[in-house]
Amino acid sequence: MWQFIALGGAICNGKPPIGGSCYLMHNGKLGIIIDAGFYPQSPKAFERKDKEIEPIQFKMIGNQRLPIMPKLRQLSDADFVPEGSENNLPNFSALKTLEEIVVIVTHGHGDHSGAVPRLKRMFPHAKIVMTRATYEISQWGWHDYLHIMRKKGQCPIYGRADLQKLGRDVSLIHETVPFYAKDCEITLFPAGHILGAVSVLVKTPEASVFFSSDISFKNQHTTPGAPLLDSFATGNIDYLVSESTYGGVITEKSRQIVEEEFVRTIESCLASGGKALLPALSIGRSAELYSILEHCGLAAKWPVWIDGSARQLIDIYISHGKLSPGVKENYVQYKNERDEIIYSPNPCVMIAPAGMMAGGWAQMYAKAWARDEKSLIALSCYQDRFTPGFRLLCTPKGGKVEFSKDEGVTVNADVRQFSLSSHAKGDELVAMVERMNPRRGTFLVHGEEDRMDSFCASLPNRQMVKTIANKIYDL
Repeated sequence: MWQFIALGGAICNGKPPIGGSCYLMHNGKLGIIIDAGFYPQSPKAFERKDKEIEPIQFKMIGNQRLPIMPKLRQLSDADFVPEGSENNLPNFSALKTLEEIVVIVTHGHGDHSGAVPRLKRMFPHAKIVMTRATYEISQWGWHDYLHIMRKKGQCPIYGRADLQKLGRDVSLIHETVPFYAKDCEITLFPAGHILGAVSVLVKTPEASVFFSSDISFKNQHTTPGAPLLDSFATGNIDYLVSESTYGGVITEKSRQIVEEEFVRTIESCLASGGKALLPALSIGRSAELYSILEHCGLAAKWPVWIDGSARQLIDIYISHGKLSPGVKENYVQYKNERDEIIYSPNPCVMIAPAGMMAGGWAQMYAKAWARDEKSLIALSCYQDRFTPGFRLLCTPKGGKVEFSKDEGVTVNADVRQFSLSSHAKGDELVAMVERMNPRRGTFLVHGEEDRMDSFCASLPNRQMVKTIANKIYDL
């Protein structure tokens, strides 16, 4: 018998898992895992605990006093996962009894791919599968994680050697071309979320399961929407595992209308002599925002700069033909360029991470420009209520916002939020369920519990399951 489990960390036991996507279906011998991501990390869990340093021993050789080097030892898992930090990882202990493990990574966002190197370290025999674009984006994220942990003096959950081993073993798979694990057929389909993102169809002799992963049906400038509604005949699957990020949320405006409002607001700011800051997620959103401005002609009329890690991710989009190489002329490379842009009286647009303004160069530009009433801060992604981006949205003009450990910055700039999400809205998710019409039921994952409740309420006559972390469901 096949079973389905959402491998939640200890932080979400008894609740639907949010973040840290990792879904297991297994028959006791073969385990098929969809994603292995991080949960939001508790900084204290990853603090490096300094060990007592042993005094250096010396030995006289001839007339020279030389230090005796301590014996080298192989690092163990204890060196990589400090006590308590496992709460922020999926429950990988559930995989210990499986003979064969296949891991399919749906896309490169950290909440879906961030813990893959850790899983591979724990289970070296696991087969890791993803698209080429997802591997390139994930690889950047894994190395960036190590850089951040080193910079903060915190303990990583894997090392560079683990990434080298993973790179040698990963299998790059094309979309719509089936591959096999024992008697299971697995096919990846474009999901429209970001570059390389896929949904996954798993067919076993007993049941067929479709994992939507993060999905978007609307065409973006850098990624076409998922064609799923045209690809599947009604009732051809047994189970649907659906994301519910915007479950119950109805689309109020078309994406085209939102984009037009976004562009008009930026043009108005620039025409008045102001500077427009577009805080953006490095992965996906930075490339998309630039593409919007290029498509409407604004990038040809005004300077549009790109800073921070957005540059490396846009390079990946360029290599896949999603943007022209000429974009690189807009990269900010040096400190003196940054200073000139900040203090110049000339209007410009700056695209810089982080999207929620919890770090990155966006914070620096915001601190410099937020006091200017001619300036604009245009947010385009979800803002967690504990982030500076959320505080900006809630602060009236003339109020102060703390971006980090500072005294706060007076905000006179125009602060706006635009719904340019790469997730399907609630009405689109409902249409997906009705179109695919799973014979045995739909599991809801990847969403706040109230969003799942709204999603279920939209389909009262269907078998909808609000998935609980680490609970076993028979298929």
